[in-house]
Amino acid sequence: MRSLERPQAGGLRAAFLSALGGVELRSASDLYLGRAGAYNVDVKRLDRVARRITLGLFYKKTGRPLPRDYTAKAYLLSQIDPSATDAIARLSGMVDALGAGGAPAFVGRRVLSYWWHSAVDDPNASAWLLIFYERVSWVAITTPRASSVNHPARRI
Repeated sequence: MRSLERPQAGGLRAAFLSALGGVELRSASDLYLGRAGAYNVDVKRLDRVARRITLGLFYKKTGRPLPRDYTAKAYLLSQIDPSATDAIARLSGMVDALGAGGAPAFVGRRVLSYWWHSAVDDPNASAWLLIFYERVSWVAITTPRASSVNHPARRI
């Protein structure tokens, strides 16, 4: 938590402290077990972090930044609505294809493992699977911005 001590970390420190709270612990049979500390995760903030990491990895892998007429989006897999069956089917196919592409690349000592692939017909359109600490997974995509899409769906 040293990063919270940095002078530049004022916003992160405030967000972290405001997300701390307490919860009641209960057994499966609803017996009160006491209280414990809890952290309310800001998923949108983490999605933005995963998006920025994707942009950095895109630059590292391609040697160029993502063009301005493209955008990157990242989605925490555990937060995708289970009733969105079409989206889940597309994401499952994407994740399976990425994993089949071979061994992952690593950042740090397995802090981040990732797979990526660019579209066959557009080197700026890509799909990414990011796994942090071998536990928490995001899928990320780079696509043309809505206003610049003038052609059929891309194949990844």
